[in-house]
Order: sequence, then C-alpha cells, then structure tokens
Amino acid sequence: METKRTFQFPDPFTPAEHAAFTAKVMGTLSARRTVWRPVWAVAASVALVFGLLTLNRSIHPGNRMPAAAVRVANPLHLAQALPGGMEVEGNVAFPRVADKAQKIDVPFQISKTDHRVRLAWEKMEGYQYIVQKCVLSARGKSCRTTTVVRGDAFQDKSADETPLVMYTVEAVKS
Repeated sequence: METKRTFQFPDPFTPAEHAAFTAKVMGTLSARRTVWRPVWAVAASVALVFGLLTLNRSIHPGNRMPAAAVRVANPLHLAQALPGGMEVEGNVAFPRVADKAQKIDVPFQISKTDHRVRLAWEKMEGYQYIVQKCVLSARGKSCRTTTVVRGDAFQDKSADETPLVMYTVEAVKS
C-alpha cells in the first residue's frame, strides 16, 4: 500500500508584499495595453481594408493583364548545344558524359586476413581506380573514405565492431 506524503512550506512573503507586487505588475500591464491596443487595432483594420481593395481589383475581369506567352525549347532539339551532345532515353534528354570522366564499375575479389581487408581486380592500362568505403547502419549509408589507387589491389584496416561495410571500385581514365 502506498502512502502519499505532501509537504507544505511556509510562504516567505507577507500579504502586503504580495499585494504590492501584484499592483506593480498589473499597473505595468494595463499601461502597455491602453497605449498599444488601439494602435494595433487601427493598423490591422487599415491592412484589412487595403487587402480587400487590392483583392477586388485583381479579381475584376476588366483589370486582368494578358498572360505573357512563354516558349520553352524542347531539350530533344538541343543535341548540338553541348560539346558532348545529348543522350536520349525515352522522351528525356541527358547530357552525354565525356569519355575522360566516364567511370566504369570494376569487378573485384575481396579477402580478409589479420584484421585487414584486401580488394583485388584486373588492372587495365591507362586507368586509375577509385575505391570507396561505405558504412551501412540504421541511420543509412554514409561513405566516408574515397581513395585513388593506380595499381590492382587495395588494403584497408578492418574493425570488427563495424556493423556492415560496402566497397565499390570504379575505373577512370588517367
């Protein structure tokens, strides 16, 4: 069975001090209200009347301005506008990526030994490789580490407490 205990502390202020404080606060509030309440009421009324007059003028059919004609160029006709041209997929045109910046996904083999992860792939002449390490967690995917490699292998320290790690390897012409 629970017992509730309540404590009452004596009030440190006298009734006269309470009355003086209340009078001071109410005097300040009433002075502010009497000065600003009519000003705000007049300002709100003027804004309301101005808004209604403006709205009435814009709705009236005789005051409408003719809509300007807007012409939009079809992106399918802009194939020669960009230096690399455009690639058309369905009815949507995308800028063509230049060959120098084009990335190629590279298949790789992964192995783990002595708290190290090793990625290996077949080396192609004239390419450098971008290795990206992403951590997958409940908050989503966060890619923190990006390394540029010129060879055919990459080694990374492996932390056993990391929940899930994903590696990607892309080849870029050097």
